[in-house]
Amino acid sequence: MSSHRLGVDTNVFVYAMDRAAPEHKTAVEWLEKIGRRDYIGVISCQNLAELYGVTTSKKAMGDKVLSAYEAGDRLGDIIDGRVFEVVYPSGGTIDVFRDLLARVKPRGQLVHDMFLAATLLSNGVDMLLTANGRDFSKIRELKIVDLA
Repeated sequence: MSSHRLGVDTNVFVYAMDRAAPEHKTAVEWLEKIGRRDYIGVISCQNLAELYGVTTSKKAMGDKVLSAYEAGDRLGDIIDGRVFEVVYPSGGTIDVFRDLLARVKPRGQLVHDMFLAATLLSNGVDMLLTANGRDFSKIRELKIVDLA
């Protein structure tokens, strides 16, 4: 079992579910590496909320939208599978978040990426698997593993 803790962005799960996505194969391969314990997969409670929100959104998923029941089942599979360590915002998260806001100056929805990064960093996770590496590129403390 590896000791390398790897944060996993929500988009990795979305692409793993979408067989038509160009990122599908790579997303599945990375999740399999985590399943084999090549890495310790780490997600935050924020990932779970985002995954539910995205997969139940017709705007985001089109004809692949999941019902509330199906999305709940997917979350249950992730949580109950005990493959991922779930981390939560800690007392230090707000300080890291404020620092990232001051340095990176995100706009709009990128604030959610900053909060995810702050949650991971304040829990000792300094690597992130994502399909949106550019969104995190200004965070020097976080090593990005991009699906692309």
